[in-house]
Amino acid sequence: MKNTIGSTFLLAQPTVKWFSIKDNFLTRNGQKTRDWKGLRWIAKTEYFILQRNENPRFIIIYDIENEQVIDIITLPDEEGDISDLKVENGFLYILERNENYITKMDLNTNQIVDRVSYKNTCSHPDGKLYYNSQYGMGEALLLTPEEIWIGLDNNGLSFSEHAQKSYGLSGNQPVLIRFKRPSGF
Repeated sequence: MKNTIGSTFLLAQPTVKWFSIKDNFLTRNGQKTRDWKGLRWIAKTEYFILQRNENPRFIIIYDIENEQVIDIITLPDEEGDISDLKVENGFLYILERNENYITKMDLNTNQIVDRVSYKNTCSHPDGKLYYNSQYGMGEALLLTPEEIWIGLDNNGLSFSEHAQKSYGLSGNQPVLIRFKRPSGF
């Protein structure tokens, strides 16, 4: 029997393991931490990464089997906030949407080793992609061996005159930005 939700087919019922994160990192710097943005599994481990996107920005590496926090990585206080994460070959890739860049962090040392900017596309000196955009709109990050894809959520804002002239974009739909992945990134 096939289970369907809309046009999506579910092949099997998932096994659910409920657990509670009991450590005291839910309050940090006297502030309750409610703004969790994403969850990423680290392949071939029992660890996952949980991120808080702003005020303060930090990433938690959590051991599911032992139900404990392994590491809390505090990111430099910048204007950006975290909107997506990817883990690949021992590196954590962080989409920082307000600053329009992707940060590459070594998970063994927690050191930032590289950054790639897409600011020239989204916040060009001649204009932004969307009218009245006060914040970065990057929400989704996809890495392939050759390319980087970023999904922008424009919250219904219309394309700017700059976007219309430079890229032929019109209307108010979200977009995907696709560009060549730099060597070694």
